[in-house]
Amino acid sequence: MQVPTLLSEDTAHSELYCRVTSDPASPDPSMRAAHVLYGNGTGVDAYLTPDMADELADDLVAFAAEARGTARVAQAANEADAS
Repeated sequence: MQVPTLLSEDTAHSELYCRVTSDPASPDPSMRAAHVLYGNGTGVDAYLTPDMADELADDLVAFAAEARGTARVAQAANEADAS
């Protein structure tokens, strides 16, 4: 997922991706087990247990609802300014 910016059509403000992964050679049992990797292109990744990833998904759904609400407020403000 990329976050675009109206200031540049060629550049994303940020990105976020996730995938299921494991490291069978890791000495850490939590890294050997299947887990979810979240990254943002910076080289600093987050490693989540399935439960942590599920909780994050709930937070992202809530954030998406908040983002939609702010978009509607901005749209209403622009419509008010246009009339």
